Amino acid sequence: MFERFGKLPSGKILEQVKASPNFIKGAFRNREQTPPELEPKSPGKIFLEFATRERDSKPHGQIPTIQTDLKNIQADVPTVVWLGHSSYFIFWQGKVIAVDPLFSSNVSPIYKSVVAFQGTEIYTIQDIPPIDVLIFTHDHYDHLDYYTVGQIHKMTKKIVCPLGVDAHLKFWGVRADKIQTMDWDDTFHIDENIEITALTTRHSSGRTFKRDQSLWCAYFLRLGKYKLFLAGDGGFGKHFQAIGEKYGPFDFGFIENGQYNTSWPVHHMFPEQSAEAAHLLGLKTVVPIHWGKYSLAFHKWNDSIKRFIVAAEKKNLNYCIPKIGQAYRIDEPALREVWWDFE
Repeated sequence: MFERFGKLPSGKILEQVKASPNFIKGAFRNREQTPPELEPKSPGKIFLEFATRERDSKPHGQIPTIQTDLKNIQADVPTVVWLGHSSYFIFWQGKVIAVDPLFSSNVSPIYKSVVAFQGTEIYTIQDIPPIDVLIFTHDHYDHLDYYTVGQIHKMTKKIVCPLGVDAHLKFWGVRADKIQTMDWDDTFHIDENIEITALTTRHSSGRTFKRDQSLWCAYFLRLGKYKLFLAGDGGFGKHFQAIGEKYGPFDFGFIENGQYNTSWPVHHMFPEQSAEAAHLLGLKTVVPIHWGKYSLAFHKWNDSIKRFIVAAEKKNLNYCIPKIGQAYRIDEPALREVWWDFE
């Protein structure tokens, strides 16, 4: 039971963590400082809000989905399949890349406290192909799942994760030689055609009460001539413009859009900020994620996408809203079926 909490860095992993210029006074720190009045409330106060505040954050009907045969996708152009929330697969030239995969009904250490919406669990481990590269953005429960890792790591060639996250993975039985840890601005070459660069985000980490002992990342993924932005969780900040100027424009990108609240205003973006971030990054096509499968905030389950569309259209963004499980080739016209417009 307690294995799901993971393990804090120790030994050689802790030495590597402490050597990072982003590990300051016993914890990883965001590059952009947050005014004290904007710091998130304490975990205890946030939990009390969840326990006492009336919410209408879950859909009353079943989420429409499309079950694609993931084992038989042929993709000469990068093709993505969103699994809901921040989980997705990328297929290209026979390679399979998975980001923050979740195959659990509950993404919280508390039983049945954060459960998947009805109809969204359309895939199991048995439905997915062998994975060439498995990428994790950070160690929060809705991105790094103990049960998923336990099933998926044996069918994975390489795992990329932020500094310190490897402590969890090794504790859960993942071989050390499979793991590549990343600090912000590090670049790792998977092969001659695939490289990944870890990018800063404005967020946090932790699976217990001791916070920020591992890093949190977004990524720049280069697949041959194609440039993709893979969002990690995080609030709005100056880093989006800096990333866009250095690495952009991007042919395609995912952007976080959901689970926002005034109690944690700089650790997750509000939808209008998500659209602005996509604009600053120079995303030629953007898919908003971090919504559609789990409720981790107080807003209605589809408010985030409604607000994002309004903001995206004001900025003339080419936004794409696939159904969960629907394959999308990034050079095709954007998918905009309104499948989410129900309470």
